[in-house]
Amino acid sequence: MKIDLLLLPYRFTLDYWGLRPSACASYPEIVSAREVPAGNLLMLFLMQPWKSRTRILCLHWSTELYGSKFWIKSLFMLATNLAGLLALKLFNNVRFVWVLHNRYAHDYPHPLIDRIGRSLVERLADVIVAQQQQTEHEYKTKYPHKRIEYIPHVNFVGAYGPLVPKTDTLREEFALSSEDIVLLSFGAIRPYKKIEYVIDALAACAPELRNRIALVVAGKGSEPYIDMLKKRAGDMVRLFVREGFVPDDQVPILLSSASYAVFFFDESERTSGSLLVSLSYGLPVIARAIAGAECVDGTNGYTFSDTNGLKQILERLPVTVRPAPEAVAASVAAFSVEAVEQAYKALYESLILP
Repeated sequence: MKIDLLLLPYRFTLDYWGLRPSACASYPEIVSAREVPAGNLLMLFLMQPWKSRTRILCLHWSTELYGSKFWIKSLFMLATNLAGLLALKLFNNVRFVWVLHNRYAHDYPHPLIDRIGRSLVERLADVIVAQQQQTEHEYKTKYPHKRIEYIPHVNFVGAYGPLVPKTDTLREEFALSSEDIVLLSFGAIRPYKKIEYVIDALAACAPELRNRIALVVAGKGSEPYIDMLKKRAGDMVRLFVREGFVPDDQVPILLSSASYAVFFFDESERTSGSLLVSLSYGLPVIARAIAGAECVDGTNGYTFSDTNGLKQILERLPVTVRPAPEAVAASVAAFSVEAVEQAYKALYESLILP
């Protein structure tokens, strides 16, 4: 029986998580891979009630089913999408795969709706894909009779071009010394990143160390949050903000000009693309010990549990030997596009009805 693969959201799934357009032809079981418009599962069932082939719906972010800044619209989307999902499962033999990225939605304005939506999605999923072994263990304990599969998040080796030699881009841009330790917070500048706690850890360090460490925050973000970070840093922390989207071809250059990437995150975060991008381009990582940092093992960076733990790592940096960029990138080589692609292919094939 052939598979009609429904992807939500389509653009991310085809680019990074398990099925690229170029790979479709090599999978004879997959007759089509197409987009499901967000918030439209009930209409999908009503307008296209096919039964002739197995259909798999792959969802990455549960907020695709109910995400709106308006609570009334969120509730309406949740009700109609869940009704559509139930109908697709009951009458169309659709198999529902949920790829678990976060504990809860980042900065979503309606946390109660998010909790209800995620709980229902968990229960309706035929398969939950965990992107970390910690998350796999957690969900197997939570749902002992549900199918939980571990498929790691793909790495970004080569995604933005080749690894480049060390550059002085950030040092030149912000007039930093060659002796400075440059910490880079890379990616979206949003409250869930908890960059203010990195500032707090730096502020707690001795003055001679603070004067040697520069914290560069690079990415697209909201002005109110950036203003808060600047006020938090004050005169105590050397904070430099590079606000704005980083073009793809500039990502390797930016990462090669830092000493370490640093991430704190709030409790919503499980999987961090920015952390994996950093490792994929040879930049060692200092991160809070979330599930998505389980690949950080001391050879490619360091983990901590709170601001005091981060402060202790910062205090050791002047005498710490940085790992070679090639070794850091090699530490995530097992999460290649090809390996992850094959894992999803095997998962989809296992859901084909006899």
